[in-house]
Amino acid sequence: MLGVAGLIVSAASRVTAAGPAQIEPEGYGGSTVGQWACGPTARSSYGGIGGHVRVYTDEPKPKAAPEPESEEKPELKPDLDPSAPPPAAPEVRRETPDLEPHGPSFGGGGGAEYRDFTRLECDGACGSSDEIPPGRVLGAGRANVGWDWDYFGVRVGGLIFQRWNDNQDRSPTSYAIPDAELRLGRRAGFHGGLGFGAYNVSTIFRPGAYASMGYASGAWAADLRGGIHAVFDGQLGARVDASVRYGVSRVVAPGLGFAVTGAERLSPEGRLFVVFTP
Repeated sequence: MLGVAGLIVSAASRVTAAGPAQIEPEGYGGSTVGQWACGPTARSSYGGIGGHVRVYTDEPKPKAAPEPESEEKPELKPDLDPSAPPPAAPEVRRETPDLEPHGPSFGGGGGAEYRDFTRLECDGACGSSDEIPPGRVLGAGRANVGWDWDYFGVRVGGLIFQRWNDNQDRSPTSYAIPDAELRLGRRAGFHGGLGFGAYNVSTIFRPGAYASMGYASGAWAADLRGGIHAVFDGQLGARVDASVRYGVSRVVAPGLGFAVTGAERLSPEGRLFVVFTP
């Protein structure tokens, strides 16, 4: 876990000298209920940390320099009507995050997750095989390249994750699969998309095929995703994920998310994250 945190911090120090960057550390926790092919039904309880970094190689367009404030003091007029209301204060414009960087980009991320199992039942299908894997820390990572235009964006890459093939395994098995996402619509507004792979740290460990829709305006942004994922090691199930974030400044936007997965039973997952746009 310390290695993942160090990776995020070191990436943050590197990307600030390039084009626009997005750095998103997160933590999450949840559970799901499923069954191995020839094993018992069990509850998987998990919690993890990790993050993503994306760097856009095009330099951002320079912002217009603000006009210098006049040093001239307003002339005091003795004949002003004392009953007149005071002049309105100048409007203060609040800076908001840049939601639409353009051009080529490089992204990557990963996480560490502790996963533990509790055996629930066998339904007569286990025989003598009622063992469950030991609790331990698993790892996962991803990397991709992308390109963004106003109304279209694409990401293509791959991810690697660990899972338990069988309830009697003493160590997990690593898998590598493609990771891709297609965006339609402007990110500063309504948008949708299709993807295969992952969209946050938890789904690097639980990849799948999903559809998405979202809306962003000013400091607010919200996303809703749903699809079929490997929610319990090798068992597929439905996953619906909703998240929202709010930019407290141009640089910092904290957020939270909630997901429901369904294999043998419906199970919850929650996460907290922060989006930095230096």
